[in-house]
Amino acid sequence: MKQHDDSSMSPQGEPFSQKQLADQTKMIVEHYNNLYWTHVTNVLLGFFLMAAPFTFGYKSAAMTYSDLISGVLLVIFSLLSANPFRLWAPWASAFVGVWLLFAPLIFWSPDATAYITDSIAGVFAIGLSVLIPEMPGMMQMMMTMPPGPDTPPGWSYNPSTWLQRTPIIILGWIGFFVPAI
Repeated sequence: MKQHDDSSMSPQGEPFSQKQLADQTKMIVEHYNNLYWTHVTNVLLGFFLMAAPFTFGYKSAAMTYSDLISGVLLVIFSLLSANPFRLWAPWASAFVGVWLLFAPLIFWSPDATAYITDSIAGVFAIGLSVLIPEMPGMMQMMMTMPPGPDTPPGWSYNPSTWLQRTPIIILGWIGFFVPAI
């Protein structure tokens, strides 16, 4: 009996046909094409990082090299992330973002501009690589999962319907805006 991996199985546990696999691949590519702007923005962010030490006049040579190398890596990994089947590349971009968050602390940067530049660039790199386009590989995994029940096991209703969410959302907005008055 031939074994199949989970990515080639339907939610019912049967192997996907060639047409189903082609449709799945087409859907994944269309999804990534709609989010291509995140990778382009990360490339621009990488170029910004490469220019930042010279634009803002960093006093620390270590921070200058860190931003130059991080910018180059972010450009490379973001370009590689444009391929929807290269699942490691967005994680590499996110790792560059994590490095950017900690680099000013590791190098004891004397520049406030290096702290703010790397902090903002790091947050954007993480967000644009794995948060906005969704976790790499998640779409493929979700397409092969069997559909579950609408209500959690042992419950008689769904606790996440809009009927239950709406009052919490309204109270959240009230709590956000009332202190501003």
